[in-house]
Amino acid sequence: MDTRYSGDMLACAVNAGLLSMGADVIFVGVVPTPAVSFLVTQLNADMGVMISASHNPAKYNGFKLFNNKGYKLADEIEEKIEHYILDEKLPECTNIGRYERDENLKNKYINFLYTLANDYNGLKVVVDCANGSASATAPTLFEKLNVNAKIIFDIYILVLFLVNIYKLIKRNNFNTASTESFVLVAQYVRSMCYI
Repeated sequence: MDTRYSGDMLACAVNAGLLSMGADVIFVGVVPTPAVSFLVTQLNADMGVMISASHNPAKYNGFKLFNNKGYKLADEIEEKIEHYILDEKLPECTNIGRYERDENLKNKYINFLYTLANDYNGLKVVVDCANGSASATAPTLFEKLNVNAKIIFDIYILVLFLVNIYKLIKRNNFNTASTESFVLVAQYVRSMCYI
């Protein structure tokens, strides 16, 4: 799933729906969309579900469905599923599926990407994860590749970043809308990218 706030709610909903229909669910946590496609094939799963709005605003967060080969479901199949759900024509199910949470499965995806990489030893890069799902894999992958990567806008460091910006602005008595505060933010971001 991606990092939008509605992701947890949607994950609970889709997990509950699948479990109630007898499907077993392995929840892998925050991963990029290609990781779901990859893991479907690696785990011999019947399907995969990615919770994401992709490049769209957060209010469009939803589900991307993958078949057992890791490819996006055909539009006709998605429409058929939507028809069953909206018309409440879901089959009766007497079995409840099993739930497993394994956020370490993202390491399978990271290791796969590592095998595809060339020699990037010592390369210096700045990576903007845009607070998205790549935040869960990029730092580990670049470390494994021995790339000198400065990760910015990583959802896991965003809170620390915002706290530091707030402290800098408060300490200097800047109005948050002032030009000085924007210069201060720019200097802070530049200092983070010291490579």
